Amino acid sequence: MDSTLLVALFVAAAVAVVAFGALALAGRQREARVRRMFGPEYDRMVEAAGGRRRATSELRSRAKHVSTLDIKPLTEDERARLIPEWQVIETGFISDPRAAVGEADHLLGKVLGERGYASDDFERQASEMSVHHPVVVQDYRNAHSIALSEEERNTEDLRQAMLGYRAVFREVVGEGRAAQ
Repeated sequence: MDSTLLVALFVAAAVAVVAFGALALAGRQREARVRRMFGPEYDRMVEAAGGRRRATSELRSRAKHVSTLDIKPLTEDERARLIPEWQVIETGFISDPRAAVGEADHLLGKVLGERGYASDDFERQASEMSVHHPVVVQDYRNAHSIALSEEERNTEDLRQAMLGYRAVFREVVGEGRAAQ
């Protein structure tokens, strides 16, 4: 074989290896950015989607969709209205835990809708919310599941739901500060 041809093949192979390495590195960096952005939601999606590549793609798509929405922070007046409403719901837990959990679920759905997240479909709302509130979105899903459960729930389950709703409420309402 001609030495020029061997050199050309070697250079082509080296370029291919470098290009493949660069693509793999870019993919890992993209995945790492998505993992940092979504935190625990990333891990949940890896399991739900069946792999890191699908999860990364789905979450990037989700973030792109949410960037097109008009998500707005609550005003001070809105917060001043919502915080006492939440406190009434929490206080009501003592006398009727099941009703308080249902009211908390309803209030959070309403608040998220007012902020600009989907208001007609819980799964879509949770998905959109996960872009800005990835740490508490699983609390929201768990509490919502308990709130909608047809089976009789014990007080501890309902208490856990209220604690989850409290974490979500504080995050999305931003008690004492502007919520993202």
